[in-house]
Amino acid sequence: MAKLTKSEKIKVGVAIALIVLIIGCAFGVSITPRGLSLFQVNLGGWGDGDTWGGSWQTVGTWKESADGISVIEAQADAADIVLKRGAGEQVVVHEQAMLRDGAKKPATTTDATVSDGTLTVREQGLGVINGGSRRIVIEVPSALEGTLKTVGLSASAGDVVADGIAVGAVALDSSAGDVSVRDVDADSLAASSSAGDISATFARQLPRALSLAAGAGDIEFTAPRKSGFTLDLSQGVGDFDHDDVELGTEGGSLYRYGDGSAKVTLQTSVGDVELAVR
Repeated sequence: MAKLTKSEKIKVGVAIALIVLIIGCAFGVSITPRGLSLFQVNLGGWGDGDTWGGSWQTVGTWKESADGISVIEAQADAADIVLKRGAGEQVVVHEQAMLRDGAKKPATTTDATVSDGTLTVREQGLGVINGGSRRIVIEVPSALEGTLKTVGLSASAGDVVADGIAVGAVALDSSAGDVSVRDVDADSLAASSSAGDISATFARQLPRALSLAAGAGDIEFTAPRKSGFTLDLSQGVGDFDHDDVELGTEGGSLYRYGDGSAKVTLQTSVGDVELAVR
């Protein structure tokens, strides 16, 4: 085989680059400073020329009586999950899509079922294929306070949010998204993300056991000023900022605030940790 001249090599390189660009546009892959990223793909059903943006619109709604539900489990492949306080006597699940004005309403990609006291919500990951961002919003009524034992939320490529609910134990996980916790009343709470940030804010009281673990992301933890906790900090590469918090040292990676009653574990491999009290 004859060797290519320098000019021919350049032409071949340009051709390959163009082919990669065309394939990326067709399959919704872009190259960003953080690596490969999925963006909108229009394969029908949303109207020509749809783009990210617009407003959240409800695609489907499920309602279940709160009576007898003690466990909530939700899993999403390509959507965010939001769990928040609701009203009435029913658990309400909304599947929402970010639609541009005039875009066609897409089909639902979520199932919600109840069996043996467990509400299971499953998103099948068609959001990216259909060309838009989606979220699953689960509204928990006050009727479940005191009877809801466990909540487990897991997202593969989306954010996870838990806001203002009361539950025995909470487990939140995202593989490639952020995890946010705000004023969750729980005995124990564990939040983790492989490639996203974690934010946890408590205005009234802390869980007795709290664990926040980020593989490659930052952690922000805000505790009530009148609370007390013992902090076990495990950090690879990153800064630990607690300028406004006076911590006592317990030796090694252990710190104490107040009476030290709550057990808090903060762990990150590559990321900063910020601690505050309010």
